Amino acid sequence: MAKKKVSLQVSNTFRGSTDRSGEFIREEDRNGRWIPSNNIRIVTDTTAVLPAVLTAKQISSLADQKPGLQVVPDTDYRRTNKVDFDGDADTDREPACGWYYSPVSAPVTLEL
Repeated sequence: MAKKKVSLQVSNTFRGSTDRSGEFIREEDRNGRWIPSNNIRIVTDTTAVLPAVLTAKQISSLADQKPGLQVVPDTDYRRTNKVDFDGDADTDREPACGWYYSPVSAPVTLEL
């Protein structure tokens, strides 16, 4: 299968948790700045289709292109969610897709 290059925007998501009302509360450092996680969000146009798993090599390539990106080295990332974003004529934003990925955890064992 031929490889295809996709234009995208990539960033880290932020650490936090959801409260009882369903609102996401971001964790902050001592200075009140949001703390980035190792999870990533990739935004593409609506025609792009991203795989269920991004390989460690693909993640490394993204990190090389965007040095501020926080990733777990030598680790595959699994897609956890996909969100469709509506366009906005007032701000000239086209419809887009947000693809969310998190690092695949290493298997753990327990001796019983």
